[in-house]
Amino acid sequence: MLDAISIGEPLVGIYGVSGKGLQAETDFRRVLGGDTSNFSLALTKLGHPTGYVTRLGADPFGEAYLAMWQEAGVDTSQVKIDRLHPTGLYFTAASDQSHDFVYYRRGSAASHLAGHDIDEDYIRNAKVLHVSGISQAISESCQQAVLEGLEFAKRHGLLISYDFNFRPALWDAVQARKVALHTIGEFATIVCLTKDEIGLLGGGNDYLEIARGFVRQGVDLVAVKLGARGCHLINKTQSVLAPAYPIEVVDTVGAGDAFAAAIVAGTLESMPPRRLAYFANLVAALTCRGTGPVQMQPQREEVNTLLKTV
Repeated sequence: MLDAISIGEPLVGIYGVSGKGLQAETDFRRVLGGDTSNFSLALTKLGHPTGYVTRLGADPFGEAYLAMWQEAGVDTSQVKIDRLHPTGLYFTAASDQSHDFVYYRRGSAASHLAGHDIDEDYIRNAKVLHVSGISQAISESCQQAVLEGLEFAKRHGLLISYDFNFRPALWDAVQARKVALHTIGEFATIVCLTKDEIGLLGGGNDYLEIARGFVRQGVDLVAVKLGARGCHLINKTQSVLAPAYPIEVVDTVGAGDAFAAAIVAGTLESMPPRRLAYFANLVAALTCRGTGPVQMQPQREEVNTLLKTV
């Protein structure tokens, strides 16, 4: 039995290393990312068996993902190989002024994930289903696949974890707000949001009151990511604001996904809210120690050791 299943899009990152952006001549290195893939890997490293549902291209990138997931212990029995469409990718490079991103994900194998790819029996045997707004945004068929998974999960009493992960390049704010509010109102038991995202959904600046509104609607836990300020957890009885774990940040890509994985891990372990907040902040911070979203994700032993000092 799996503790959690995630549905979504793996996305290969091609990182420029010159420090002069993508316009400059530079060498590149490959990084395997994608928010829901990052989540599954982080949760597995925290000691909870996970499975991943997606489509991969029949290409070297797809082969690399399968090898990485299987080596980490992520179940790949529901990963389908698509011989007509490639694994999606993006190019990124930092410069003094900005962080450049160029995406090549339209028409990717994952964007062709559809409702018929979701196996109800596979979902029903897990404890948690995790989905994200990115998976809902990349295509209509992938949004339908996520909805199918959500309906199966609700039918069989799973906890449902939702990370909004709003990306304005993928869909406009009006559509994103409509889909996210439906997901939160109808399905979600755990919700992860940034302060800006919760403002977009609630139409105001008082993120705490908006979060409490979601709890009144039936969400068990709202985890608000505050970046360098840490996080704020809100449930039916408590409100816990915890500072970020101090660390030298190299790259924040993937920190939010690791944070969501830690929130799910702690929820499965019935952690008290205060301990859960510090635990999730620590896992997110440790992920920022190196370039790329998964390279520095911590193992559980490291987290447990450091958590004793917090």
